[in-house]
Amino acid sequence: MNFEAISGSRRSRRYASVDHGPAMIETLETRALLAGAGPVILSPAGSIATAQPVITWQPTPGATSYDLWISDSETRERIVFKEGIPGTTTTLGGGDALRLGANRMWVRATVNGMKTDWGVPKDVLLQSRPVTTGPVNLANPAAPNRIETNDWAVTWTSPDGATSFDVFLSNQTEQTSTRYTVQNQVPLLDARGNAIVDGAGKPILQEVRSLYINGAVDVVGAKPQAVTGAVNRTFIDITANKHGLVTGNKVRVSGVLGNTGANGDFTVTVISENVFRLDNAVSSGTYTSGGNWIPLVGNAPAAGVTSRLVLGLTASRAIDINVANHGLKTGEKVRIAGVGGNNAANGTFTVTVVSASVLRLTGVAGTAAFTQDGQLMQLTSLQSKLELGKYRVFVRNTDDGGRVSDWSTARDFEIAPVVNVLRPQGPTFETQPLLQWAPVSGATHYQVEVYGSDVRVASVGHGLKNGDSVRVFGVRGLAGANGDFAITVISADVFRLRGAVGSGVYTTGGSWQKLSNGIAGPKKNLTGVTLQKDATIPVYNVEYQVGTSFRIPYEISRSVPVISVQGKPTTGTYSLVFEVFGETVVRKQTAPLAYNATAAQIKAAINAIGLQSFDVIVDTTAASFTYRIQTPADFDAVKTSVVASVNPGTIVVTATKVPIPVQQFDFRVRARRLHQVTTITPSGNPASGTFIIELTPTGKNPVRVQTAALNYNSTANQIQAAVRILKGFENARVIAQGEAPNTVFLLQLPLTGNEANPGAIGGNPVTVNIISSVIPGTVTSSTVISPRVDGQWSPLVSFTTIQKPVITGPLGIDNADPNAPRTITDLRPTLQWTAIDKAARYEVWVERSASTATYLRTNSSVNSYKFEADLLSGNYTVRVRAVSTTGQFTDWSELFAFTATGGASVVQSVMVSPTRRATITWAPVAEAASYEVQIAWIGVNINHLHPTGIKALSYTTTTALAPGNYRVWVRAVKADGTFLGWSKPFDFTVVATESLTPSQSDAEMLAVLKSELSPEVSTPSRAASRAIADQPDQSESYTDAEAVQPSQTFAVVIPESVQAPSQNSVDQEDSMLIEQLAQACSMQEWWTVAGNASV
Repeated sequence: MNFEAISGSRRSRRYASVDHGPAMIETLETRALLAGAGPVILSPAGSIATAQPVITWQPTPGATSYDLWISDSETRERIVFKEGIPGTTTTLGGGDALRLGANRMWVRATVNGMKTDWGVPKDVLLQSRPVTTGPVNLANPAAPNRIETNDWAVTWTSPDGATSFDVFLSNQTEQTSTRYTVQNQVPLLDARGNAIVDGAGKPILQEVRSLYINGAVDVVGAKPQAVTGAVNRTFIDITANKHGLVTGNKVRVSGVLGNTGANGDFTVTVISENVFRLDNAVSSGTYTSGGNWIPLVGNAPAAGVTSRLVLGLTASRAIDINVANHGLKTGEKVRIAGVGGNNAANGTFTVTVVSASVLRLTGVAGTAAFTQDGQLMQLTSLQSKLELGKYRVFVRNTDDGGRVSDWSTARDFEIAPVVNVLRPQGPTFETQPLLQWAPVSGATHYQVEVYGSDVRVASVGHGLKNGDSVRVFGVRGLAGANGDFAITVISADVFRLRGAVGSGVYTTGGSWQKLSNGIAGPKKNLTGVTLQKDATIPVYNVEYQVGTSFRIPYEISRSVPVISVQGKPTTGTYSLVFEVFGETVVRKQTAPLAYNATAAQIKAAINAIGLQSFDVIVDTTAASFTYRIQTPADFDAVKTSVVASVNPGTIVVTATKVPIPVQQFDFRVRARRLHQVTTITPSGNPASGTFIIELTPTGKNPVRVQTAALNYNSTANQIQAAVRILKGFENARVIAQGEAPNTVFLLQLPLTGNEANPGAIGGNPVTVNIISSVIPGTVTSSTVISPRVDGQWSPLVSFTTIQKPVITGPLGIDNADPNAPRTITDLRPTLQWTAIDKAARYEVWVERSASTATYLRTNSSVNSYKFEADLLSGNYTVRVRAVSTTGQFTDWSELFAFTATGGASVVQSVMVSPTRRATITWAPVAEAASYEVQIAWIGVNINHLHPTGIKALSYTTTTALAPGNYRVWVRAVKADGTFLGWSKPFDFTVVATESLTPSQSDAEMLAVLKSELSPEVSTPSRAASRAIADQPDQSESYTDAEAVQPSQTFAVVIPESVQAPSQNSVDQEDSMLIEQLAQACSMQEWWTVAGNASV
């Protein structure tokens, strides 16, 4: 006999463990004490690293199969039981695996149908370090370790059974580290935060394999999401100790009493190592007792496997919420409100993600069927927030015996967020646009690239080098090419004009001169000028921009001379002087102009001196009376002045900037971090004295600075304050690490950018020296220059020079002709147009046909306008223009034409099915709470059908319609009960069909004919009178719009023109039709089918 001592702590864990059946545990305890006579296990032995090893044992003579039992040596819980193993070796797989720490194994044989004793137990110690699998950026397979958002987690794999995990996070940029402890085997919670129990009443424990650094962070300002469904779910969960199943296995359950829906063959979903769910099982009652289950291979039990007990059964409930593209993660908290019908879905819950559009409220029992959409608001988000930088993470585990594994292999990753560009996006008023973006935490600089159509000059063998300056003149057709520029060499025959922003197409002419200290060299001819948009060569490339904005260094504009008449002169003259720059400066002066010369007279004087393409217009936007001289866009650089002799006052010429013709630019931004860390280490246990930190930046003329004397026992905050006082080091940080007296200080210094040193560092290092006067010991320093960290590029953002707005809405109803006016059914539609960056306001001009005065002239501070009054039916046109903060106007937009129905809907189609049911669809009205439909059976019954309270945009008749001609109208009803106008009528025809069985419509048609043919109906009834009084009336709502309806029109016959029957309808019906109906009734049995008829 061999006995085994069990420590008190191990006993306490054992008795605290889940009860798995007294008889089984008693047998297990006995096996731990006695050496059996069964097979001897050969391998594995000692310490192993895999949770699913190959297990071998000695053969037993005459054995036909073997059984394997494995338990946790600490808790004495069974973790694996395999039966009917045909040979002397098996590999654990599927849901069968060892647990971390000590495991004990036995094998027994089956001989002549009898079981031998269990063999000698074999102890195996599983020591397996975790494998770190995340963070990972699945959206960037080319660089999965570059993390762009805050919703990532540290993830790992590990065998089951750990009591906890340690996560060690090292900041490689700042040389700091943090350790986090993650508890394992924690209770599984439902949507309300309550522990979920299994069928034995014990909490279901879950294995944890992830860590969000910041945990659940409150979400502020989340946008509500639509809840479009709430489906009640009921699941049957089976409790079975260490079932060893994996999701997708099949089982057969039998003998369950009470909830008999659990009996049968099912595919399973594993909830925990002790609980599995029967997929698609339908709960049929309350579980009382009993039940066995057995794994299946195909549709039959596995060979040699016996059935196992069902230790408990629960019918768990949940509600599945439909939220399209919700973007949530399991464990995040939400608030749901407004769901109708299934009211249990309203409240605050922690969600479980089922799919991209389905969330599960686990443990919440539904109340009724879903009837009304609701809203979901996200309250928390699981996040990990780290600054831009390089990081390294390790994970280790602790088993239930307190043994700690080695650290996992390091996983390196970078936090590289995408920059969020703020403006400009789209057209801009600015001639030197300011590009702006949101800051990135930890970034010291930003790289900005701007792409546009750069100007390239062709000149054979130009002989220039990068950075040379040239003067270009005489280029015609392509604006922006004339002037002084620095150049970039493209090839031996082509160079690019830096900062030149061109437009148009080169036609002829052009020369250039090299500039040296502002002096022009010999003239050289060029052979062409082109605009080329190159996605690989930016127009501007700023490597190390400080701050979160960058202004385009050159104006995307040209200068226009403006003549200002000031002081209200009454006599005198003036002349304009133009200096045209080219190879030489040409000075041209106009003849004297009278003080009150008109724009036409000024233009004539300019044209008379050879400037034929110039124009002059009155500038109506200026505060004083001024004229603007329009120079050709491709004209050589020109300077304008004035020689004036007027009295009183004066005449001056100034230059104003106007945008060049519309051109598109693209830009992108990424964050950068240039960083160094200096470790300041006191040693020798100083007890008195001071030390000074000396910092020397890199550069042509470095300025060495020193802190004030710091006491030997200064804190991190005191050291940081002393450094931040120094110029250029305002953003320094100091972090203390370690416990006294072994504390060290990490001086974190952002570096300045150095475009001449773009390598791995990219910055200008700072030399740090410590002047120590502490006693005893000393204070020393060591510096590490961190590798440069580059964030992810933002998407390319486009902006354009100023252009007129484009009206984009309201969309209205599609027409067959895209150029036709759109039909708008809203009473108060919203106009929308493209935004212009830096616009102070927008002017909106609305005209209505048949109106003798301007219908509406107003302003809007945003790029939309909602009409403040109900629109009458009719035709409208709209124009919009933007006004900048400086009073500059864009051109008016193109005309946007639409037809308003005054709130009346438009019937769009009527489809008649083979069963003679009509489906009517119509256009929505924004103000509608419901709709009502009126269907007239022409010549028979004006109020044939009149359904109300319709919430959808279609209606299908509930019964078949009799053959005949019909007319339908639709109108909207507002929430306050106000009726809007009836739509125009839509005519349709129902053709006779023959059915296999008598339809309700046949009986209805006979009833109608009978009532209409009855001599008792000689005068209109009161009901008919009410129907006529409430018929669609188009006489008012369409008098002004009759001629402006969509191109698809129908016979306009208002319901009032369809007279209600006032005499015996025999006189009104077609006698031939009645005769044909009578013949058909007498010749054919009504329940037979004569053939297929089209409708």
